[in-house]
Amino acid sequence: MIRDIIPSQNVTWADIRDTLNSSNGSVNNDVSTAFKITSGINKWSKHKPINHPSLFTLTEDEFAGANEDKLQGIFYGLKGANNLKLNELHNATYEYVGLPKGGSGSPYRLGDFRGYDKYAKPNLIGYLDTTIIDWSAPSSFRVRLDVDTTGSNTTGVDISRFLSLDGSLTFENAYPCILVDGYARALKNESTGSFTPIKYDGTWYSRFIAPDFNSALQVDKERTVTVFLTQHINGENGSINLANSWQDVSQLGSTYAGITVPECIGITCIFKRDLPYKPFEAYQFSNVNQIGFNVAFRFTDGLPDTNLTYEIRVSSTEVNVPYITTWQYTVGGQTNPTLNFKWI
Repeated sequence: MIRDIIPSQNVTWADIRDTLNSSNGSVNNDVSTAFKITSGINKWSKHKPINHPSLFTLTEDEFAGANEDKLQGIFYGLKGANNLKLNELHNATYEYVGLPKGGSGSPYRLGDFRGYDKYAKPNLIGYLDTTIIDWSAPSSFRVRLDVDTTGSNTTGVDISRFLSLDGSLTFENAYPCILVDGYARALKNESTGSFTPIKYDGTWYSRFIAPDFNSALQVDKERTVTVFLTQHINGENGSINLANSWQDVSQLGSTYAGITVPECIGITCIFKRDLPYKPFEAYQFSNVNQIGFNVAFRFTDGLPDTNLTYEIRVSSTEVNVPYITTWQYTVGGQTNPTLNFKWI
């Protein structure tokens, strides 16, 4: 029988098999097939098969994982960003690596499916407003962080367990940051206009924006984007100063303390300047003399809209008064207009 949540009592093999297969799993009447990566298990369910030596029903703390796994940053069977470098965070996708192996040291326990939630989500999820980013308008990069601050999500993986092994980093003191290709930067709180953790002055905040884009990112290009949380952004405790400016972390050798935000990891985004007009450039000067000159312009990204007026100002270091002219573009007009200027 297909279940949204498999009950904690009177669990049958049919419940497990049919529920997994309804999520495109490949489970037959061989029990071991329910413990394979091909079984269709929702990795975000807190209760699911994990690597643990216990032969009996796991406690809530045991569901977080065996001690050997926790030391490697593996909780609830998922591999976090522990011991990774900043430029490796694009690959920190919470891979489901902690499946039981079978045998006495890591047995298959059907009881691990008690409370399994087919539709579970983690208690932290990020959403990008758009994957088309205008690098000339940094606030076009906006992320919403949905954090379960009330504990109402009882079936999904608790991402806070990945934050730090010693408990020093929590959702409350975590600063949202962004990694674009190999460049990292802290994000600004959209409401306060400053760099703040998710919880600031007693209030939880969810909307964060990019403060700027450095020159290396001001090029139309497809880029990889990851949102992450960390505790230090001002260079304290040997951290990188992500609040001051963008940092090139592509060659950074040290590891990083923090986590990536689910659903905002390794996202392909198109960085493209969104201009309200068609850009053009001057590409040829001719007939230059003491009276004036001719200059030819060309549009570099398609033709402008009908009846759009371009005002072109030309001045000289030796002539203080600029000559101003306008060119009215109409349908059928010149693609590469040549204009005549006279010094006055």
